[in-house]
Amino acid sequence: MKKIWAHVIVAALSVLIFVGCAGLKSKVPPGAVPRPETAGSAKVKPPVLTREEAILRAKQIAGVSYTLWFGLDRDNPDFEGRLVAIFELRNRPKDLAHGLFIDFDGGRIHSLKLNGNALEIGPERYNGRRVFFKGSEIQPGMNRAEISFGHSYGTTELGLNRFVDPQDQNVYIFSNIDAQGAQFVFPCFDQPDLRASFELTVETPDNWTVITNTKERENVRVDGRMSWAFPPSSKLSTSVFALHAGPYSFKKSDADGIPLRIFIRKSEQARLSLLTNAKEWFELTRRGLEFFDLNFAYPYPYSKYDQVFLPELETGTIAGAGAVAFSEKYLFGGQPAALPKARALDQERADLIFHQLSHMWFGNLVTPRWWNSLWLYEGIADFMATWAQSGEGAVMSGNAEQIWARFLREKKRKAYDHDRIEGQKPLEIPVAEADGPRAGLGSGDTGKITAILKQLRFYMGEDEFRDGLQRFFIKSAIRNAGIAEFLKAMGEASGEGLAGWQRAWLQTTGVNTLRADWKCEQQEVTWKRKTKIISKISEFRLLQSGGVVLRPHRTEIALFDLDSGARKLRPRETLAISYSGAETQVRALVGKKCPDFIFPNYNDHDYVRVELEPRALNFAQQNVSRFAEPLMRQLLLTTLWDSFIDKQLSAAQYFDFAMAFLREEKDPGLVDWTLETLAGPEAAGPLLNSFGPAEFSRLGTFLLRSYKATASGSELHAIWREKLLKAPPQVLASPELAKEAARLFQLK
Repeated sequence: MKKIWAHVIVAALSVLIFVGCAGLKSKVPPGAVPRPETAGSAKVKPPVLTREEAILRAKQIAGVSYTLWFGLDRDNPDFEGRLVAIFELRNRPKDLAHGLFIDFDGGRIHSLKLNGNALEIGPERYNGRRVFFKGSEIQPGMNRAEISFGHSYGTTELGLNRFVDPQDQNVYIFSNIDAQGAQFVFPCFDQPDLRASFELTVETPDNWTVITNTKERENVRVDGRMSWAFPPSSKLSTSVFALHAGPYSFKKSDADGIPLRIFIRKSEQARLSLLTNAKEWFELTRRGLEFFDLNFAYPYPYSKYDQVFLPELETGTIAGAGAVAFSEKYLFGGQPAALPKARALDQERADLIFHQLSHMWFGNLVTPRWWNSLWLYEGIADFMATWAQSGEGAVMSGNAEQIWARFLREKKRKAYDHDRIEGQKPLEIPVAEADGPRAGLGSGDTGKITAILKQLRFYMGEDEFRDGLQRFFIKSAIRNAGIAEFLKAMGEASGEGLAGWQRAWLQTTGVNTLRADWKCEQQEVTWKRKTKIISKISEFRLLQSGGVVLRPHRTEIALFDLDSGARKLRPRETLAISYSGAETQVRALVGKKCPDFIFPNYNDHDYVRVELEPRALNFAQQNVSRFAEPLMRQLLLTTLWDSFIDKQLSAAQYFDFAMAFLREEKDPGLVDWTLETLAGPEAAGPLLNSFGPAEFSRLGTFLLRSYKATASGSELHAIWREKLLKAPPQVLASPELAKEAARLFQLK
């Protein structure tokens, strides 16, 4: 099992990733130096800043700026710092009945001044979590707080962390901020809507490089050490502060004048120089910047874009404005590309690159006012990352069909399953305290947000959706905004209010079910004096059910004809239509030639489970492999699996269908997903629970024969092997199958 070194993402897609995509485990990996549990230091848990406290403090002060000096050393388990915080009192001093506080968790205060007056430091002044100022000590207008402080490094926690490279004993410092993590680095007003500029000076050993939110202004040698000076940043939330330092090697590039840099540990320098992955990483970054510039119509908001690689961040990334940290596995992994794990890593790499780039706008340029909007920013970043890869944005050359099919099976399916569980919370819920912004934000939620945003894009229209994004940035850049501001911009772009859409989609739970119900009649048609009998649609309805509320949707209906001469099925025609309520008449299809098959969520724009009526269900079982588009095949696969779960199909029917499909299918993603429903240790439970020895033997025989029939070294071969090795023991329980598996895999 891999040992964990540090944190995040996805997440956030992710989850998750603006604000750091964190979620670090407390396990201390090799090379990481534990944070001492000494008097005055706190366990690494964010203090509970309540929403009410944050609202009050935001009303009291404005115009915040921080001038910071940090002293970082190679061997010291602690770091030292000095802070000058400037802030403006917005209210009269008498309104500060309970004073004002600055957040600083688990540190040490050496000296403290406010407006030039030295203040005594005691438990009432600093309680280990907050530095308190009395109302009488704060003057009208501008105030200046000067604080000399110290703090211990962590290992994989919020704050500044220290890692010792076991290969060469070099030391690296990295920040992990996320929500409420800046206060573990320096005293600050640690809430997202008190944006501030940051001006840093960092003193380090002479062979170190320092990376922060802005590009260095100068670095000079002073008494055998390096002093790095950085210009003031734009107004940022404390949650996107970044500070990384160490003897990094780096590569440089640019994207239309934006400096791009990749930083890697010195011990990995030789490996980096031999890889093409750095060039590919830069190319993906350039394409992402182009995509977001095109769709947001707002220039990249920072002076550079740095990407720092660290060993085994737990969930992939640590975010920051203009400076993002990634796990090294995404740079060095991915070979050979034929293996399923390598393919998955390549896809995850692209997801993370575009997700983090999206956060430069959604999350950094515009930041949540409070943590109850975090789901929105994570969902937008996830949606934009998928959109960027799909090729639909005119920048990437990706296969939209493959990208959205992968999204359906890996994320949207989790959302459907999650949403069907009783007691789930809606997306838009109050978050009372700052230690709970990610509570309940799981992979199911992230997939649902992304899927709902895809539905909103189709509901509004792509051009209108893009216009809404652009309006949002025009009004909210370098500010804080939540769901109200986002939907207001979208409503203005669409020409209609979205309050009803918001109530239905964001404030309720559950997933709706959609069924197409149609009838055909024989009609006489005369053409050139010849009469034919043609079957035409005489009635067509969309029937909606399920969920807490029947929502307003927009979907695409596809009509298919079974032409014996055609090898692959493609829609004869499609129709985009809005529907709501229990029944919607679709008059535009009445009079059309009766098709052999109709699917009411073509291209998967809608967030809805499709239920097939009996004749369509039978057609799908017999013809899934004939559909040309991988997304359409994936839609039918998931629909048929749901039909089994809902007892429309028996276990025997699904089993026969799945094996027949797998004999024909060559798409690795579709094969992998279908095999998971047959033999996955968890996913296949509903099916395997109905099996007896005969069915298990039949399944084991099928898996072994298919594995042997697949080309050795191919991705499909690796998928069949993986599923065989992970299959429940009953699958290979018979002596003959067990012996054959042992021979193939050299098992004991």
